[in-house]
Amino acid sequence: MKASILVAALGITLTGISGTATAGCSTDRVNDLNALLSGNTVCVPVATTANMQWQELHQAGGDLIDYKRGPSSTIDKSEKVGTWSISSDVNGGYFVVHNYGAGGLFTWAVYDNKNGTHSFCGPSGAPEVVARVKPGGGAC
Repeated sequence: MKASILVAALGITLTGISGTATAGCSTDRVNDLNALLSGNTVCVPVATTANMQWQELHQAGGDLIDYKRGPSSTIDKSEKVGTWSISSDVNGGYFVVHNYGAGGLFTWAVYDNKNGTHSFCGPSGAPEVVARVKPGGGAC
């Protein structure tokens, strides 16, 4: 299930959050999100409370690509599903913003779990999404 669908089903709005971590997120905030995400694929699932599954390539320049079975697949081809950008708050914290157009706008603080995974954290009450960031594009 895509993050946007799950969050919409829960009735949660993930915009305008503060720099405070939500429950379940570590204290090691990632501020160089461009270095972490640009040109790389965020892979979910990892064991997560949100029960999500997706693999999204964060292309340099801002396109967000749902990798699916790949660009050459005749069954389930990769496609652009939105854009991604980085924003900051008045406290100097950085966020990744996923814009799915009509599918919603989602803002995430990102934390390094120091075990090869990262926690994508929305506002209080939103599910923590644990993901692996895979270098480059391609299937997770």
